[in-house]
Amino acid sequence: MTKPSINFKGDFVQIIDGQSAPTKETRHGLNPANLQEMDKVPVATQQDLDRAVASAKKAFKAWSKTPYEERCESVLAFADAVDSHRNEFQALLTAEQGKPIPQAAYETDAAIEWMRGMAQIPLPEDVLEDTEQRTIISRYTPIGVVAALVPWNFPLLLATGKIAPALLTGNVIIVKPSPFTPYGGLKLVELAQQFFPPGVVQSLSGDDKLGPWMTSHPGVDKISFTGSTATGKAVLRSASSTLKRVTLELGGNDPAIIFPDVDIDKTAEKVAFFAFLNSGQICLNLKRIFVHQSIYPQFKEALVKHVKSYTLGDGSKEGVTHGPLQNAPQFKRVKGFFEDIEKEGWNVAVGGKIDSSEGYFVNPTIIDVPPETSRIVFEEPFGPIVPLLTWSSEEEVIERANDTTMGLGASIWCNDIRRAHRIAREIQAGNVWVNTHFDLTPMAAFGGHKESGIGTEWGANGLKGFCNVQTLFLNKNPIWSNTDEPVPLITQAPRLSIVQGPISPPLWNRTLGNLVKEQAKRRGQRAALVVPWQDIRLTYEDLEYRSSIAAKALLNAGLNHGDTVGIFAGNRFEYIELFLASARIGCPFVVFNTTNSPHELCSAVARSDCRALFIASSIGSIQTDDHVYQVATTTEVGACLEQLIMFDRSPSRDLFNCHRYEDFLNEGTNGSMTDEQLERAETRVQPADVLNMQFTSGTTGLPKVSMLTHKYVGHAMKLSQDDVVCCPPPLFHCFGLVMGFLASFTHGSTIVFPSDRFNTKQTLDAVEAEKATALLGVPTMFISELEQMESQPRKITTVRTGLVAGSPVSPSLMDKLRAKMNVQGMLIAYGMTETSPVTFITSLDDPDDRMLTSLGRVLPHTAAKIVDTRGHTVPIGERGEICTSGFALQKGYYKDEIKTQEAMRYDENGVLWMHTGDEGYLDEQGYGFITGRIKDLIIRGGENLSPSEIENQLLRHPAVREACVVAVKDKIHGEVVAAFLQACSQEKKPSDEDIREWVLQNLSPVKVPAFIFWLGHDGVDAELPKTGSGKYQKHIIRDMANRLAGRRGTAED
Repeated sequence: MTKPSINFKGDFVQIIDGQSAPTKETRHGLNPANLQEMDKVPVATQQDLDRAVASAKKAFKAWSKTPYEERCESVLAFADAVDSHRNEFQALLTAEQGKPIPQAAYETDAAIEWMRGMAQIPLPEDVLEDTEQRTIISRYTPIGVVAALVPWNFPLLLATGKIAPALLTGNVIIVKPSPFTPYGGLKLVELAQQFFPPGVVQSLSGDDKLGPWMTSHPGVDKISFTGSTATGKAVLRSASSTLKRVTLELGGNDPAIIFPDVDIDKTAEKVAFFAFLNSGQICLNLKRIFVHQSIYPQFKEALVKHVKSYTLGDGSKEGVTHGPLQNAPQFKRVKGFFEDIEKEGWNVAVGGKIDSSEGYFVNPTIIDVPPETSRIVFEEPFGPIVPLLTWSSEEEVIERANDTTMGLGASIWCNDIRRAHRIAREIQAGNVWVNTHFDLTPMAAFGGHKESGIGTEWGANGLKGFCNVQTLFLNKNPIWSNTDEPVPLITQAPRLSIVQGPISPPLWNRTLGNLVKEQAKRRGQRAALVVPWQDIRLTYEDLEYRSSIAAKALLNAGLNHGDTVGIFAGNRFEYIELFLASARIGCPFVVFNTTNSPHELCSAVARSDCRALFIASSIGSIQTDDHVYQVATTTEVGACLEQLIMFDRSPSRDLFNCHRYEDFLNEGTNGSMTDEQLERAETRVQPADVLNMQFTSGTTGLPKVSMLTHKYVGHAMKLSQDDVVCCPPPLFHCFGLVMGFLASFTHGSTIVFPSDRFNTKQTLDAVEAEKATALLGVPTMFISELEQMESQPRKITTVRTGLVAGSPVSPSLMDKLRAKMNVQGMLIAYGMTETSPVTFITSLDDPDDRMLTSLGRVLPHTAAKIVDTRGHTVPIGERGEICTSGFALQKGYYKDEIKTQEAMRYDENGVLWMHTGDEGYLDEQGYGFITGRIKDLIIRGGENLSPSEIENQLLRHPAVREACVVAVKDKIHGEVVAAFLQACSQEKKPSDEDIREWVLQNLSPVKVPAFIFWLGHDGVDAELPKTGSGKYQKHIIRDMANRLAGRRGTAED
């Protein structure tokens, strides 16, 4: 396929009915950095507008009936074409708008991302009611001809931000770029002709008369306008004559509220960036900065320092951070604010002067506490000048922040997230951020309150803004009735247990290899990976470089796309660089459980067809010599394995084809493989390729090999580049690899692996030394950490978030985590290896009764339902099997089609569902609750009892550290409850009767344990058998319970 191409040098034309439409009159744009004339552009006439509208009307008939999927494909192909011309669009942006090259690159990337992102948003028909009598459906239909009036500050992004949703929803569009920045928009529409029928996407270029002609034209059905509030009001008046649908995104006077607990320097750096980005020419720039009076002098000093570091100049020059204002009228308006400095006697903290060089240059300026009635406070300058203000009380600053006719954006800067969240809800603005600003996504609605706009753009709501709503009432009864029974007018169907997650953030439809390179470019020298036990600290650039060397070494060893690469090692830095290297060339990365015996490892290597295996010489206190020898000499393994590479040292015995890792990497550095060959290998990799193969936990027997793609990582932890994630869970499990490393890596955070196997002291040392803000683990890990802190007190204050998987967190444990480790929020995740690995997760905003008892809600782009034994969805609140669906499902079990078909089944609508084998239910708010494994249910006298429900009650006892409930055979009832318990080390072991009375407080008598086995007492083992990921192996524990009960003479043989 050849690259779609157009000529970007000269010949800037408007497009009508798929063809270039020359005009008699032309005009020139100006480069705002040097005031030089740019190429000629057309000046449209009223007749041109009439022809464009007529062509659009004609095209609308067919385009509106084109299937939604085909419209998405066309938009995505268009986005790819823009991507292939990104350098040309960037150069045009810098020349016509004035923004520096890095900001032009950001806008181009965002324009592409916005088209791709919005093409991921479905607009399904909503079934409001479906009964035997009738069905009510709400559906969205296209409006018709859309006029897009694009501003000059973000001419490319805001053009694609209107084109994509209009086309996706079946409309046709006429794009009018700003007269000040017409060039990129005209080329954008010219390129679009290769992907859309004539008349679907058109462009008109003109002067100040063209906009009013379009907004009043009777053939235009919808106006999408971005610009000033004054012009927006004029657009609304003009459009009202024909009652056109209108979306207006207008000006803003965004406040930033700075609390005294922030890191002053880091916050000042960010606030300065968002105040002066694009030289202050963004509706969402910070325009009023409220700083708490207790830190005002220090904050002002830090802010001034960062502003002084900026470089003003021609955006095409290297090192320039801030370009000129875009046009003469705006330059004149901003100069008026600078004239007020002397007139009003404002104090200037930095700047204060207009640059005297050629071009529309203005130095970034901060006004030090001007009067509240000053023009600089209540008007939007739309330039690089902002007021710095003080505040003392919450009530006062909220009132002042809201004291404006505008309400577009705002941001709260505060380390106390709950306080910030509370304040944010008081702000009258369409977009409010906490500890950041201007952090937009195509998947979320964007719009203003008050005079900052009407309607929203982007996200599902933005798409709906390009639609009419139609409600269909389908009566299933005959018109005439043969009976005298009245036909009910309204019926209420019971809600079924099926939920769908949100559609934002967008699915990441790129390869992990692409992300590695993007993050290296974006994050650079920021710390990505810290491994204290190896004394390793790697940046994002380091990981990109090292993974490229490892990828070339894999290629040099003869591994190609689709070949499997395995690893048997603890949490170490080589694990990560090999994972990324394998992903870059499309080799599925197989991770082996470090608790495997030599025989189990050999079997797993053979079952996954590994061609190369990387193995550590030791894992914790375990030496792997026997593992290495058996892997190297077992015939079953030899049929597939070609390379055996050891970390740390050479093998203790002379083995064929066994190498040191250092020697292997040298082949990547010094071997014959070139960068060009690596790039060619990377181009073969697709986002849907299998990235990782994980062995399931095997809680009920033989583990299966799950093939995963990992196209999405949840945002529930609200990670940012300032977060440090401490991750003791093992990398051979999805918890460590996906929820730990991938979640951190995709968000630009730093991840810390404190030890190769879990070690309590090393974990706490790492949390302290690295100032971790998030800590991952299973409950037993957190308990162990708290117990060590009891004997060796530590001051841990930085951890704000915990993440738990595998089992619930008891309220008493949560109280201790808050008191001892400052963990304010705990995320509980539910899923399975086959779902990559999370389907449900709680939110940091959930109250404790939800955070600690539920599974949370489903992740974006996933769905869940509860079904009965016949596969029918049950009503809300009823128990059944949890089934999950969505992009995160595995591709299947490797070479096991039978097991794949047993677990993954299509429903009557063609939707693929994973049948988890877990029993649970959904409540009215969409929260999930698990009641146990279906295979683990205790059937007592015909009644199904949930082990999970009993375990949760037992764990609430202050003296119980660990609880596992299973069934024991019984002659009378069939099965009864048996509980294995571990007492807290600092508590006295309660009696069995105390435990039974505790259970009876909240549960029925049939759920009271008939047998109680205390771990480490009366011949009971001190530990229960678990999988490598910490889950109970209940099929083994049931056998143990029956043997122990038999010794007491009460169990059935």
